[in-house]
Amino acid sequence: MCENSILSEIEQLRVDGSGVRVTLEKIAPNEVSIVEFEEMRKDQMKFNKEVLETLRLMRQEIKENQNQIKMEVKNMKEEQKKVMKEVKSVQEDQKKMLKEQNKSEGKVLNKLQLVMENQKKMEMELKNVKEEQKKMKEDMKESKQKTMDSLKSVMTEVKSVQKKQEQNEKKVMDELKGMKIELMKTMKEEQEKVLREIEGIRNKVTTSEEDSEEKVSEPEITTTDHLPYLEILYFSERYDDDLTVPMLPTDTIFDLKEKIAVIEGVPEYKQRIYFEDMECEDDHETLEECGFQDGSIFVMEAPYEEYYDEPWYQS
Repeated sequence: MCENSILSEIEQLRVDGSGVRVTLEKIAPNEVSIVEFEEMRKDQMKFNKEVLETLRLMRQEIKENQNQIKMEVKNMKEEQKKVMKEVKSVQEDQKKMLKEQNKSEGKVLNKLQLVMENQKKMEMELKNVKEEQKKMKEDMKESKQKTMDSLKSVMTEVKSVQKKQEQNEKKVMDELKGMKIELMKTMKEEQEKVLREIEGIRNKVTTSEEDSEEKVSEPEITTTDHLPYLEILYFSERYDDDLTVPMLPTDTIFDLKEKIAVIEGVPEYKQRIYFEDMECEDDHETLEECGFQDGSIFVMEAPYEEYYDEPWYQS
């Protein structure tokens, strides 16, 4: 339609004088001169040429556009054919995929069915296992109860045995304390007896000396005054108490160890005597030489751990 309208306009504007006539018909003959008329006609002719040239260019451009559109349409058709081929191939691929999918779905369904069957079997086995576990728990509960009952009875027996043992230990300790007191008394009596004998001998010697002298001398100090009775103390780990040992100042460290051996049951050679933070290493040194006095406190160390299993020590 656009092309036809342009062509009709071109026909009307052809340089045959028609355009000029149209313009001149509208002009009155008395209004312009011939020269002006010619100029106007030339201008009109020039304008018509320009219009025709413009229309020609437009027509040429339209044809070029039409050709380009035709080429594009052709290319689009070819591309559409290609696309259709690709769509067809895709559809065929989809069909193949559907077939394969159906096959795989069938396989999956078969496998799923097998899995379901296995699951049912496992559920049955699990149920059996749970029942067995329940039974085992009940059996364990019964055995635990029996064990607890037997333990209670054993604990009762152990308590009764412990009670009897404590009573026996208390009895033995009382006997040992009595024996200790008896021993201390015996030792004291023996020492006093020895002191009395020494005093008697000393008195005899003094009497004979007095008879031989012409003048009566002043009374000398008795043996008891020269040898005061010492009561020295130490802590006994065996009896867990402070013990008193009666000794003479002239007694040696070995004499002290002998008495401790009787009390503690530890041999003399395994004892160590400490007095005023110093070890009394010389067994022949007297207590007086070591600095012992009445009421002195010393320390006796011995390897008691060697005697822990001995009945006399446990008692």
